[in-house]
This record gives sequence, C-alpha cells and structure tokens, in this order.
Amino acid sequence: IFLIVYKNTNQYGTAVVATVSGSTITIGAPFVFHSATINYSMSVNYDPSAQKFLITYHGGYYQKVATVSGTSVSFGSQYAPFTYGLFTDVVYDASLQTNVVLCRDGAIKIRTATISGTAISYGTVYQVDSGSNRQGQSISTNGSGVFVCHWLDQSRNPQAKIMKLTGSTW
Repeated sequence: IFLIVYKNTNQYGTAVVATVSGSTITIGAPFVFHSATINYSMSVNYDPSAQKFLITYHGGYYQKVATVSGTSVSFGSQYAPFTYGLFTDVVYDASLQTNVVLCRDGAIKIRTATISGTAISYGTVYQVDSGSNRQGQSISTNGSGVFVCHWLDQSRNPQAKIMKLTGSTW
C-alpha cells in the first residue's frame, strides 16, 4: 500500500491510496487533508512502528498523521514542527522508531517527530548549522541512530555533519 499526496484542482492537499497487485496499480478515491490552498512542497513518509503515514505540507509548516484502512484515509489534527522556516526533509530511523524532521530558517535545524495514534510529539530542536542562506539541505540515516545532514553553504560549497541521537540528546 502506498499513499500519494498532491494538490487537487482547488490547490487543496489531497491523498489517495494506491495498491499494487503484480503489475497493476489501483488508485482509490481522493481524500482532502487540507481544505485551503497549499503553497510549496508536500511529502509523505511511512512510519512502520506506528503503521501510519506522516504527511508534511505547505513547505513543511504543517504535518498530519494519515491512517489507511483499505482504500480509505483518515487524518489526525494539524501540527507545526517548527515555529518558522521551510521544511526540506523527513527521514525515519528504524532503531529509534521515530522520524527526524529537518527545516531551514537560514540556519538548519532538526527534531524528532514521534507518532502515537494520530498525534505527533516533537523532541527538542537541535541546530545543525548556524549559518545563513543555506540551500539544498537533506538528511539521511543508516537506520541505527546515526544521521548525516548535508547542505550547500552561502558560496554553494557542499557541507555535511554527522550526528547521533541517544535518547533525546544529539
């Protein structure tokens, strides 16, 4: 089962369930998760420990948990992972059984996002880099609590930082 997110003709955030059988893909009915114009990007990540999907939208200003049942989708409340900044990436770490959200507000910041039911609880914000005018940022994990955050600095030179999360401490 896959969950696909997109902007419908009204520019509202919409999700559909896609099921695969052999080489056949079946798309379910659309479900609106945000009944207002969505600017910027959207993404969806599967959280296997919660068996839910984490939808990040409106450039990362908001997140919702999506629960799939058959070809239907229901959504939890809207959450804001950061008070300011543009989201750029979310990654799931299997050993920690949590998501890590990365955002840019000039500097680059990350925090955990743990799903319980349809609620999202966030960890403490960790500032990865304090520079300004960063771009092209993303985060990856080896699945055992070690993360690499990479970005382009103001001069467009590639930068990276390795981080380990132990408990709630970076």
